[in-house]
Amino acid sequence: MKALAGFIMRGHSQAALVATAAALLSLLMPLFGPVGAAAVGLVTLRNGAHQGLTTVALALLGAGILSALALGSPWLALGILLVFWAPIWTLAVVLRASRSLALTIQLAGMLGLILVLALHVSVGDPVAYWSQLLDPLRQTLLADGLMQAEAGQALFD
Repeated sequence: MKALAGFIMRGHSQAALVATAAALLSLLMPLFGPVGAAAVGLVTLRNGAHQGLTTVALALLGAGILSALALGSPWLALGILLVFWAPIWTLAVVLRASRSLALTIQLAGMLGLILVLALHVSVGDPVAYWSQLLDPLRQTLLADGLMQAEAGQALFD
């Protein structure tokens, strides 16, 4: 990890490369998502909000181009920005300015609470919403014989 952090801190292009690659790899393996966010957070904490924002902008450009070429739409990059980079950049800016981990964690909790409340207000019943989204996956697993009907229903419930 120290070698990766050293590579990230070499410059904007290296940090943007790690953030972009990790974010796009997170589509295949979700554990790569926090690595890209960590690159943005590290640059922001060490070099300031402007440098972190520059890294985010470069990573957004790179992710937009790569997702447009690979998937046919650059809109995936906006989702990556909203899910991974914007929250960590915001929290890193607060932590750098306040030097208070407690305040930063409280802010993260409040942002999470706001997100949960917004989901409840916009969707109504989150259980039905997620059930509707996951039902095609359950049907595919049942059709392929990878899961028993009773076990699949219990797992997805």
